Amino acid sequence: MDQLTVWQAANSPATLKLILIQVCMTLPGIIAHTGFSCRVFRGKTIELAHA
Repeated sequence: MDQLTVWQAANSPATLKLILIQVCMTLPGIIAHTGFSCRVFRGKTIELAHA
């Protein structure tokens, strides 16, 4: 069975750059949404008595 190297399995450099750009554009939105949700729901939950 032939071995597959990391360099053979990787996408082209142009594709990797595109993925990096998309991640850099999307990740701040995800972080902002998570922070907003935590701020909105802060203090609105109670600890379960049976836990």
